[in-house]
Amino acid sequence: MSVRRAADTDLDAILALEEQGFAARERWSRDSWAGELDADNRTVLVGEVDGAICGVITVQQVGGVAELNRIVVDEARWRTGLGRVLLQAGIAAADEEEAEEMLLEVRHDNAPALALYAAFGFTEIARRNNYYGDGVDAVVMRVELEDDDDSDG
Repeated sequence: MSVRRAADTDLDAILALEEQGFAARERWSRDSWAGELDADNRTVLVGEVDGAICGVITVQQVGGVAELNRIVVDEARWRTGLGRVLLQAGIAAADEEEAEEMLLEVRHDNAPALALYAAFGFTEIARRNNYYGDGVDAVVMRVELEDDDDSDG
Protein backbone atom coordinates (compact mmCIF):
# COMPACT_ATOMS: atom_id res chain seq x y z
CA MET A 1 0.00 0.00 0.00
CA SER A 2 1.50 3.32 -1.06
CA VAL A 3 0.35 6.92 -1.31
CA ARG A 4 1.46 9.45 -3.90
CA ARG A 5 0.34 12.75 -5.39
CA ALA A 6 -2.33 12.28 -8.01
CA ALA A 7 -1.59 13.13 -11.63
CA ASP A 8 -3.94 14.15 -14.44
CA THR A 9 -3.50 10.65 -15.86
CA ASP A 10 -5.20 9.27 -12.71
CA LEU A 11 -8.51 11.00 -13.49
CA ASP A 12 -10.26 7.98 -15.01
CA ALA A 13 -9.33 5.77 -12.05
CA ILE A 14 -10.52 8.46 -9.63
CA LEU A 15 -13.83 8.73 -11.50
CA ALA A 16 -14.27 4.96 -11.30
CA LEU A 17 -13.86 5.17 -7.51
CA GLU A 18 -16.34 8.06 -7.40
CA GLU A 19 -18.91 6.07 -9.38
CA GLN A 20 -18.56 3.08 -7.09
CA GLY A 21 -18.51 5.07 -3.88
CA PHE A 22 -21.42 7.47 -4.27
CA ALA A 23 -25.01 7.52 -5.45
CA ALA A 24 -25.43 9.28 -8.80
CA ARG A 25 -26.85 12.47 -7.25
CA GLU A 26 -23.86 12.74 -4.86
CA ARG A 27 -21.05 12.09 -7.36
CA TRP A 28 -18.56 14.68 -8.42
CA SER A 29 -18.26 15.24 -12.16
CA ARG A 30 -15.18 14.82 -14.33
CA ASP A 31 -14.86 18.61 -14.37
CA SER A 32 -15.03 18.78 -10.56
CA TRP A 33 -12.26 16.23 -10.14
CA ALA A 34 -10.17 17.83 -12.90
CA GLY A 35 -10.54 21.11 -10.99
CA GLU A 36 -9.27 19.43 -7.82
CA LEU A 37 -6.23 18.12 -9.68
CA ASP A 38 -5.46 21.53 -11.21
CA ALA A 39 -6.14 23.84 -8.25
CA ASP A 40 -3.15 25.46 -6.56
CA ASN A 41 -4.61 25.15 -3.07
CA ARG A 42 -5.44 21.44 -3.27
CA THR A 43 -3.54 18.33 -2.33
CA VAL A 44 -4.89 15.26 -4.12
CA LEU A 45 -3.35 11.95 -3.10
CA VAL A 46 -4.06 8.45 -4.39
CA GLY A 47 -3.57 5.19 -2.57
CA GLU A 48 -2.27 2.27 -4.59
CA VAL A 49 -2.22 -1.44 -3.93
CA ASP A 50 -0.21 -3.59 -6.34
CA GLY A 51 -0.03 -0.65 -8.77
CA ALA A 52 -3.80 -0.11 -8.90
CA ILE A 53 -5.42 3.07 -7.58
CA CYS A 54 -7.75 1.98 -4.79
CA GLY A 55 -8.39 5.27 -2.99
CA VAL A 56 -8.18 9.03 -3.24
CA ILE A 57 -8.26 12.00 -0.88
CA THR A 58 -8.41 15.68 -1.70
CA VAL A 59 -7.70 18.45 0.80
CA GLN A 60 -8.23 22.16 0.17
CA GLN A 61 -6.34 24.79 2.11
CA VAL A 62 -7.30 28.41 2.62
CA GLY A 63 -5.09 30.23 5.06
CA GLY A 64 -4.71 28.20 8.22
CA VAL A 65 -7.75 26.03 7.53
CA ALA A 66 -7.61 22.76 5.61
CA GLU A 67 -10.82 21.13 4.46
CA LEU A 68 -11.07 17.48 3.60
CA ASN A 69 -13.16 17.75 0.45
CA ARG A 70 -13.41 14.06 -0.44
CA ILE A 71 -12.06 10.66 0.47
CA VAL A 72 -13.06 7.55 -1.47
CA VAL A 73 -11.82 4.00 -1.05
CA ASP A 74 -12.59 1.07 -3.36
CA GLU A 75 -15.22 -1.05 -1.64
CA ALA A 76 -13.03 -4.13 -2.08
CA ARG A 77 -10.39 -2.37 0.08
CA TRP A 78 -12.70 -1.34 2.93
CA ARG A 79 -11.41 -2.37 6.36
CA THR A 80 -7.87 -2.87 5.06
CA GLY A 81 -6.49 0.36 6.53
CA LEU A 82 -6.30 2.25 3.21
CA GLY A 83 -8.77 4.92 4.36
CA ARG A 84 -6.72 5.40 7.52
CA VAL A 85 -3.49 5.69 5.50
CA LEU A 86 -5.06 8.22 3.11
CA LEU A 87 -6.48 10.31 5.96
CA GLN A 88 -3.14 10.28 7.76
CA ALA A 89 -1.39 11.41 4.55
CA GLY A 90 -3.97 14.16 3.99
CA ILE A 91 -3.55 15.45 7.52
CA ALA A 92 0.25 15.35 7.17
CA ALA A 93 0.04 17.32 3.90
CA ALA A 94 -2.17 19.96 5.53
CA ASP A 95 0.21 20.16 8.48
CA GLU A 96 3.16 20.65 6.10
CA GLU A 97 1.27 23.57 4.55
CA GLU A 98 0.99 25.01 8.07
CA ALA A 99 -2.76 24.50 8.46
CA GLU A 100 -3.89 25.03 12.03
CA GLU A 101 -7.04 22.94 11.77
CA MET A 102 -8.88 20.59 9.43
CA LEU A 103 -12.60 20.55 8.80
CA LEU A 104 -14.82 18.03 7.04
CA GLU A 105 -18.45 17.15 6.44
CA VAL A 106 -19.78 13.60 6.56
CA ARG A 107 -23.21 12.01 6.36
CA HIS A 108 -24.66 11.47 9.82
CA ASP A 109 -25.43 7.85 8.92
CA ASN A 110 -21.91 6.94 7.74
CA ALA A 111 -20.84 5.12 10.90
CA PRO A 112 -17.50 3.76 9.54
CA ALA A 113 -16.39 7.23 8.42
CA LEU A 114 -17.50 8.83 11.69
CA ALA A 115 -15.50 6.24 13.63
CA LEU A 116 -12.42 6.78 11.45
CA TYR A 117 -12.54 10.54 11.89
CA ALA A 118 -13.09 10.24 15.65
CA ALA A 119 -10.03 7.96 15.86
CA PHE A 120 -8.00 10.83 14.40
CA GLY A 121 -9.35 13.29 16.97
CA PHE A 122 -12.08 14.94 14.89
CA THR A 123 -15.03 16.15 16.95
CA GLU A 124 -18.48 17.30 15.86
CA ILE A 125 -18.85 21.07 15.83
CA ALA A 126 -22.10 21.48 13.90
CA ARG A 127 -24.84 19.78 11.89
CA ARG A 128 -26.33 20.82 8.58
CA ASN A 129 -29.88 19.54 8.45
CA ASN A 130 -30.95 17.81 5.22
CA TYR A 131 -27.61 18.67 3.59
CA TYR A 132 -27.48 15.41 1.64
CA GLY A 133 -31.23 15.25 1.04
CA ASP A 134 -34.38 14.95 3.09
CA GLY A 135 -33.51 13.50 6.49
CA VAL A 136 -29.79 13.09 5.72
CA ASP A 137 -27.76 15.56 7.77
CA ALA A 138 -24.13 16.53 7.41
CA VAL A 139 -21.97 16.33 10.51
CA VAL A 140 -19.31 19.04 10.45
CA MET A 141 -16.15 17.88 12.23
CA ARG A 142 -12.92 19.58 13.22
CA VAL A 143 -9.48 18.61 14.43
CA GLU A 144 -6.68 20.90 15.56
CA LEU A 145 -3.41 20.16 13.79
CA GLU A 146 -0.05 20.05 15.49
CA ASP A 147 1.84 23.27 15.97
CA ASP A 148 5.43 22.42 15.06
CA ASP A 149 6.59 25.88 16.12
CA ASP A 150 6.13 25.21 19.85
CA SER A 151 9.39 25.33 21.73
CA ASP A 152 10.36 25.24 25.36
CA GLY A 153 13.36 27.49 25.00
